Amino acid sequence: MDKGLKKIMFPAQVVDNQDPYVLGRIRSYPLDQNIRATLEAYNFDFERDAWGPNDPFVQMPLLPMFIAQVPLIGERVNLIYQNSFFPFQDQYYVQGAFSSPMTLPYEQLLAANANTSLGDRVKSTLALKNLDGTYQDVKSRGVFPEPGDNALLGRGAADVIVKPDTVMLRAGKTKRLDVNKQPIGNPNRAFVQISDFTNKTVNRAKQSFLTLQNVNQQIKKLIEWEIINLENEQGIFTGAVRLYGLKAVPKTLSDNISFDSDLEDVKSLEFYQPFVTLSFQNAVEFINNFILGCNNGQIPNGPAITNQFPLVYRPNLAIRNILTQTTSTSNPVVFSNASKFTNSITLNPGLGATSYTFAIVRERNQVGKPIKVNIEEITQKDVESTYGTFGGMGADTLFLLSYLSNKPVDLEGTLYGISQDDLLEKILPQTSSMVRGEELIDLLNLIVRFLVSHVHAMPGVAPVPVGTDGSSVNNILFQLQNAANKVLNPNIRIN
Repeated sequence: MDKGLKKIMFPAQVVDNQDPYVLGRIRSYPLDQNIRATLEAYNFDFERDAWGPNDPFVQMPLLPMFIAQVPLIGERVNLIYQNSFFPFQDQYYVQGAFSSPMTLPYEQLLAANANTSLGDRVKSTLALKNLDGTYQDVKSRGVFPEPGDNALLGRGAADVIVKPDTVMLRAGKTKRLDVNKQPIGNPNRAFVQISDFTNKTVNRAKQSFLTLQNVNQQIKKLIEWEIINLENEQGIFTGAVRLYGLKAVPKTLSDNISFDSDLEDVKSLEFYQPFVTLSFQNAVEFINNFILGCNNGQIPNGPAITNQFPLVYRPNLAIRNILTQTTSTSNPVVFSNASKFTNSITLNPGLGATSYTFAIVRERNQVGKPIKVNIEEITQKDVESTYGTFGGMGADTLFLLSYLSNKPVDLEGTLYGISQDDLLEKILPQTSSMVRGEELIDLLNLIVRFLVSHVHAMPGVAPVPVGTDGSSVNNILFQLQNAANKVLNPNIRIN
């Protein structure tokens, strides 16, 4: 018998995938057939016969229509004939194998042959794992399904993973699919996860050990002072002091932050206090009192400050540039005034904190990089059987939309997916930021505390700005100004 008649699968190349009946059929040319001769034998006319019963190269999907997987033009498929003696009747296809999971967006026919008998001259692709099953780059773990899990993969960075106790729907799981580079997992992917947790860890006996260690802490506050008329020769100065909150990022760690660190993109203004036409000594005292107030928890004529350590103080960018780029000969007045100020600004010389120009205040009245007493606890842990379910959703921006809201959203034309333009033009203007509950309660409590504790100097006049319990108008105004960032979450939105 002819060896060819023993074959059950035949490689082919997709030439058309736009089935007019949307049944998932394709037109592909088998690699072992003379295409032109076959078309002539069928007296084939494309305009008349394409996709019809007289088209010898129409194949039906072997997978049922409930699972849509239509290959792209130019990709490899494997054909299965119901009867190999009649290869152009009742023929089915399955997607050909891929040479690498990074080629899921598109796999050319030649590359798809890599792991078949036709691939002896095709260059092998990049391996993701070592022979022991570990990943060559640990950041690649989780991008693709693991053995034992079920999955439905998209042609990009989206998939559905079904594990024994967890189902995950993901988009943006990696930022690149490059056949020549290891894939890197994206921790900020969009996802929906539902899980059934069948056990939990229970802490038992505990032992504690006391150790001293240096610690690389996150700097929480930044104080920057400025003098806007350093060219002044009469000793009368105008300037300001600003208190910033710092984002928790690597460059704001105590080991990384320095006098000339660029923090413009990670700082947010929390309080601003200007001064006008002060003598040199009074200007120095104004700035030092601001720093000391942050240290003590109460800025003079300003708000109470909590959770401020570690904090940093330094001159603003303009003065730092003068100190590093200007000389006493190029601009003697400006350089002299800048140097005099930076040699006078400090936490409090009386407390021994004589670090000028730049300093980290790790705790109240303590200047220097953070140190801490570390209590190391060794906890005995047992595993107990328990049953509980979990559901979670995450993305850079979340939209929770209701069709019955009094701010309806127009989703016309988005049945097959909401585009970025739709988000920006149709949905975003019709949605509002979600409220953080605990932070809102804190703000309301602050307002109520002042309402019930405030007093009036005499009938008919405004209340004294500080209540009997220490709450103050200035602090309430400060918290209200910060509410847009603290109370609201603009990245979780509802309509």
